[in-house]
Amino acid sequence: MSMRLSLTSGLRLVVGSFFIIAAASAVSVYLMLGSMAQDGRVVNFAGIVRGGTQRLVKLELAQQSGEKLRAKLDAIIQGLLHGDAELKLPAASDPQFIERMNRVAAAWVQLQAQITAARTDTTLRGGLFKSSEDYFQLTDEAVSAAEAFASKKVAHLKQIQLGLLAANVCCCIVAGWFVQRRVVKPVRALIGELHHTANFTADASSQVSAASQSLAGCATEQAASLE
Repeated sequence: MSMRLSLTSGLRLVVGSFFIIAAASAVSVYLMLGSMAQDGRVVNFAGIVRGGTQRLVKLELAQQSGEKLRAKLDAIIQGLLHGDAELKLPAASDPQFIERMNRVAAAWVQLQAQITAARTDTTLRGGLFKSSEDYFQLTDEAVSAAEAFASKKVAHLKQIQLGLLAANVCCCIVAGWFVQRRVVKPVRALIGELHHTANFTADASSQVSAASQSLAGCATEQAASLE
């Protein structure tokens, strides 16, 4: 009875372990994929800031209005730093990306001031182009930081999956050992005992049959002698 309870408990433990590992794998993938989708938007919008600023400066140098683009870029920069529900951007959490975006935000304020000044003083347009090139470099570094942060999450997900795979393999090994010890070994022992019992019964039957035949022979001889 105790062995049966031990076997039942062990099988429940093995099945429960497999279920927990499978659930942990599914939850980790679900959460990480959602997070990586947000990271993809961050990288995309950081790229929009990089390319959009160049377009804004070109519009200003061509003496065309870029106020709508300017307002859009301003909203994106703030959203990349502090999050934006409308743009579906999460608040920045990676220190390296935050540092790069703070530099971008500071340079953006200066660039806007130069754009405003260049509208009234055409001699400042040459400096505006140079500033836009420097700003492009800063935004490029921010994009690289966002990509690096996204890559870290992918690597982290791989590590989690490898860890769960290792745990799964360990559970398989333990399950195999448990079945071998608690199921296969007792069954083999039982089969051996049954074979032994069967052989003993066969031997006993043979002995009984031989004794019966011997008694029958003796009885026949005694009957013959009486005649």
